[in-house]
Amino acid sequence: MTRKLKILVIGAFALLIMCGLGVYFWMNQPVGAKIKIRQPADNIKAEVDQAIPIDTAYFSTTLPPGFKIKSQVEKPGGPQMIQIFSSSTNNADGQLAITVGALPSDGLSGISDFSYRQRNTDLYINMQFAGLPAGASSFSSKKGDNEITVFWPHAAMYAMISASSSGHKTIANSAMEAVIGQWNWK
Repeated sequence: MTRKLKILVIGAFALLIMCGLGVYFWMNQPVGAKIKIRQPADNIKAEVDQAIPIDTAYFSTTLPPGFKIKSQVEKPGGPQMIQIFSSSTNNADGQLAITVGALPSDGLSGISDFSYRQRNTDLYINMQFAGLPAGASSFSSKKGDNEITVFWPHAAMYAMISASSSGHKTIANSAMEAVIGQWNWK
């Protein structure tokens, strides 16, 4: 192989690698769309106990008073398009997580968290409660933390809403009722 040909092959290979890296980073960059959360200022005690509206491209709802957003991730087109984690601001240790994702072709059964709860009846009980949306399934933990998780299919998406508290079941119940009661699919 001639020297010019070797340089040409090495240059083409380097260009191919750079293009591949460019595509990789472009596909994994954060999306310009943001989750709009109007969170009250932490330094104003009176406002901390207000509900927090959440408005996304897929749904809108309201976090109950006493909760604040800890993390939020949005990746449209991925299997999990939005994940929001919040916790209570007081000592009641309540937690609330919302995940919206693409509904698998086999429905809720294709979601590993749903299948796990369905199979492990020694850990979870399938339950119904007032305000549970039509078509949604709900599970409650039998042991450990007080946890309620709702799986709610809608068109080609699903929402998994999980509320928990290690001490007070009423915190998990009221947080779940507040979020579902204000939920609007888009």
